[in-house]
Amino acid sequence: LVAVCDKDLGVLSKFANQWKIEAAYTKVTDLLNMERFDVISLCTPTETHFRIIRQILKHENSPKVLLCEKPICLEKEHLEELVELSAATNTQIFVNHIYRFQYVLNQVKDILRNRLKDIISVKTEYYGGFINNGVHAIDTLRMLLGGEFKVVSSQVGQKGRKNDVCMDAKLKCSNTPRATLNLVSFDETFYQLYEMEIRLIDGRIRILDFANMAIVEEVCKNKVGEKELKIKKVFDQNPEKSSLLCMIENVVSSFKKGNKKNLNQIGIEEAVKTMNVLWSIKEKG
Repeated sequence: LVAVCDKDLGVLSKFANQWKIEAAYTKVTDLLNMERFDVISLCTPTETHFRIIRQILKHENSPKVLLCEKPICLEKEHLEELVELSAATNTQIFVNHIYRFQYVLNQVKDILRNRLKDIISVKTEYYGGFINNGVHAIDTLRMLLGGEFKVVSSQVGQKGRKNDVCMDAKLKCSNTPRATLNLVSFDETFYQLYEMEIRLIDGRIRILDFANMAIVEEVCKNKVGEKELKIKKVFDQNPEKSSLLCMIENVVSSFKKGNKKNLNQIGIEEAVKTMNVLWSIKEKG
């Protein structure tokens, strides 16, 4: 960590002191003019992403990697421009869809790998605005199921945040022909909730506690021959290795070993696919 930039002097000073950073700037232009980077991590509000990313990509000292908070931007035409700019420079854009590095979700993905056609329904509950947190839900569904997504229907859901309303939707995925995917918003006035239930023909997987736990159940017959669900396996998140840490380790490894395979899943191409599903849901509703 060699430099930091924030327009808020109080935030800037506190962060620089905490991490013992001498190079602290209030303007992105000054940061880019004075420093050279392998990686820049952009952690500003979503509405500023497009302007700042474009500024970085157009600068002669643009980094090798730009890691951006999700969602990458708010408008289709802005994303199209960023894709073109990224292709024209040596800067690769990665978006912080950290659930793709979540240990629990990757265990579930392995279970589903050869069982996608056995899925009969999926329900995902989220809170806190469609663009802000619904993007996690859609990207996680895309990670677990793959394939192409089609919006069947959508409507305004529960309370969101400021100008970011929640949306409820029904989706279909080309890899899960039996299933309807239900996206349901939850009012965080009561509490925050992010979980998923995947029902299969012979079992169920419940992803709970912000994907920090997954309970795998299978169908068993009781003494009178009735089918019941029984817990087969429980996955817990490794408390010593967060998904964010895993992502950062992959970024570091990409420079040391030149292997960006694991990072491609959070590349701008995947971000485009996720955002297109989000925008389709908004348009349909």
